[in-house]
Amino acid sequence: MYIINSEIIKNKYECKYNTYIYLKNNGFPLLSRNNDRYYFALTDKLKECLKHIPFLVKCRDLLKF
Repeated sequence: MYIINSEIIKNKYECKYNTYIYLKNNGFPLLSRNNDRYYFALTDKLKECLKHIPFLVKCRDLLKF
């Protein structure tokens, strides 16, 4: 279950499917989903994880694989 009205939350990270899968597999709970966009709470732990996200994951989201 996740928040339907994500517009009211200020500190959130928006991503696409491949990044969503990567973050989910690293234990981050999904905050909200809106069509092809996924939202996570923007915490210090998430920021640290995003610094080390694999380049291939970033590319797949940009190229929509």
